[in-house]
Amino acid sequence: MTVQPSTKARMLLRTAMLVSALSFAGAAAAGSSGTKEVVFIAGAPSHGFMAHDYLAGSKLLADRINAVPGFSATVYYDEWPAREKLDDASAIILYTDGADAHPALPHKSELAELSRSGVGIGMLHFAVEVPKQKGAAEWTQMIGGYFETYYSVNPFWRAEFRSFPAHPVAKGLKPFQLTDEWYYHMRFRDRLQGVQPVLSAVPPDETRLGNDGPYTGNPDVRAAVGKNQPEHVFWVSETHNDATSPAGRGFGCTGGHSHQIWAQDQFRKLVLNAIVWIAHGEVPPQGIESRRPDVDELLGNRDPGVQDEQVPPNFNRQGLADEIAKMNEP
Repeated sequence: MTVQPSTKARMLLRTAMLVSALSFAGAAAAGSSGTKEVVFIAGAPSHGFMAHDYLAGSKLLADRINAVPGFSATVYYDEWPAREKLDDASAIILYTDGADAHPALPHKSELAELSRSGVGIGMLHFAVEVPKQKGAAEWTQMIGGYFETYYSVNPFWRAEFRSFPAHPVAKGLKPFQLTDEWYYHMRFRDRLQGVQPVLSAVPPDETRLGNDGPYTGNPDVRAAVGKNQPEHVFWVSETHNDATSPAGRGFGCTGGHSHQIWAQDQFRKLVLNAIVWIAHGEVPPQGIESRRPDVDELLGNRDPGVQDEQVPPNFNRQGLADEIAKMNEP
C-alpha cells in the first residue's frame, strides 16, 4: 500500500531539499574559492649578480608553492601590492632590502593589522632588519624578532644544522650544512614567548671578534667567545590575538644572501614548510617536497633592465653545477 505524503509533508520535503541544495552549492563555492593565496614581495636589486637576488628567489619559491595543492602564489616586484590583494592573502613573504630603505616600513601598520587578523608574515634575509625606533615593535609582533644594529651581526659562515624541533615546519628535515650570510644574535621577544627556533648552530668564534659597529660586533656577541653558544637563524612565531581571529603566524630567516642556496634541498624544504604553516595550511609528514633548481633556473628570472644582475659572459656554469651537487651531499 502506497501512502501519499500530505500537502504539509510535501512542503517540508521541498524545503529540506532546497536547503540541502543551497548548502551543497555553498560548499562547492567555498571549495572553488578556498585556495590559499601567497603574496611574495620582491625588492629591487641591490647587491649585484647572485646576491640578494630577490626577484629570482621569489619566483623560484612561488613556482614551488604553486605546485602545492590548494595554494597559489603571486610575485610583486619592486612595488607594493594593492590592499585588496593583501586582504585576500593567507601569507605575505617579504624578500627585500631592509634597514631605513625597507619597503615595508611605510606599510608597517597595514602589515601588523593583517597579522593580527591571521595573515601569515614571512621575512627572508635582509627583510628581517628594521631600525629599532621605526619597526621593532611591529616586526616583533609579526615574526617574533628582528635584526637590531649594534646588537646583531651579519657574518658569512658555514652553519651545521644537526637537529630540529618537533614542529610542523621541521617535518621531513634531515641534518645539513650551508654557507651563507647567517645573521645572528637577533633581538627576540622576551623569553622567546611564542617563538620557536628551528635552525640553530654554533658560529665560529672568529665571527664574534669584530670591532664595535652596526653590523660587525659588540660586547654581547664577543662575550660568547669560547662558549660554543648556539645562535638561532630561523624561527617561527605564533601570536594568539583574540577568540574571533586565527593566531597570527610568522617566520624569520636570516639566510638568503646567496642565490644558490635555494638549490639546497633541506633549506628549501624548510622555507616552503614555513610558508604553508604560516598560511594555516597542513604540512605533510615528509614536508613539502620540491624540484631542485638546476643551473638554468638559478641563472634565470632576472630583471633585464639591471646590468649588474645579468649573467657574466665568462660565468662558470659547471662550477655552479658542482656547487649544487656538493651542498646536497649527506
